[in-house]
Amino acid sequence: MGWMSAGTVVLSLGGIAAQLRLIWQRKALYTAGDLDGQTPTEILSLNRFSSSFIAFFAMFLYGMTMGTINGYVAFPRAIAVTLLLVILYEMQADRRDRRSRTVFYMCLGFVIASIAFCLTPYRSALSEAGISQAIVVATCVIFAQGATHQIMMIRKTGKTGALSVWMFSMFFLKDVFAVIFGFLMGLDHGWPVLLMHAVSLTAQSTTLYHFWWVKRSDKALKRREASIA
Repeated sequence: MGWMSAGTVVLSLGGIAAQLRLIWQRKALYTAGDLDGQTPTEILSLNRFSSSFIAFFAMFLYGMTMGTINGYVAFPRAIAVTLLLVILYEMQADRRDRRSRTVFYMCLGFVIASIAFCLTPYRSALSEAGISQAIVVATCVIFAQGATHQIMMIRKTGKTGALSVWMFSMFFLKDVFAVIFGFLMGLDHGWPVLLMHAVSLTAQSTTLYHFWWVKRSDKALKRREASIA
């Protein structure tokens, strides 16, 4: 199950890559003037993607600071953190505002600092003191509000913009197996994994529903028309 959980995280990397590919495609269309007044990262919530980064980062840090490094938890998420950093970079390059630029450099700083810390003899001190577990709990709250913000943006505008349905589909699959893996780890060590991915599973399910809502809802159509007008 550890291999299956890690494998579905790898699948979710394909989802993040699909999101990044969509941004790059829209970026090319924008440069050519063929994006109908939209921007490459339209509807992408900085709140949502930065909180996703923090969620992956927290699980990466938790896996790295356990007494014995849990590669199933840590290593696939290290790649996810890298891809999300690239997305955050593209968002700040597109929007050119202080907020998105600050978020990107803060996240980059977290990664550099964590790698430097994990190379020291004090790597497991965070887990032994319960700090990495506390970080996971705090991250759940941050991630939940970020996901809510993204959903509210979809409902407000009636469109999904540059969001990739494949990314959320792969996240959903990843969370299903991660929840099962958290149970099998045992509650003593697996509860942070279980908590994080139960929250994430709820968020992905709700977001995926709104891809359907945008296509079928008259309310969504009226809100799109109102934004054009």
